[in-house]
Amino acid sequence: MVAAGPLLLAALEERRAALEALGFEVAPFGRDALAVHAAPRLLAAERVPDALGELLGAPEALAPHDEGGGLLHDIAAALACKAAVKFGQALTDAEVEALLRRRAEVKNGHCCPHGRPTALTLTLDELDRRFGRQALG
Repeated sequence: MVAAGPLLLAALEERRAALEALGFEVAPFGRDALAVHAAPRLLAAERVPDALGELLGAPEALAPHDEGGGLLHDIAAALACKAAVKFGQALTDAEVEALLRRRAEVKNGHCCPHGRPTALTLTLDELDRRFGRQALG
């Protein structure tokens, strides 16, 4: 169950097809709530209400981008962001290894949907400098 007002309910009707294409099954539940019957597997259950609220409540975040992907692309990108590992979230070694393996399978896996890098390359000289193992000068 997700709390919703008239604006979110209207947005649901506008975006229902795109949301369904992503794996959401959502229906109005009374005048002030949404019933979530299904959500994409990649989205943790506890993140579904916030993600859905943001996808429906922030039309400016879903405005078409220059790459021409349209609404479905924009919703998928926003959903990927909501499902992503968050800063400070602890992962097991196995989870890290699985993410690194799967990264190669993703088109443009070198960056997130917003264009931020998913990895950085540091030279040995840079590491030495950062750990004070080389005289500055």
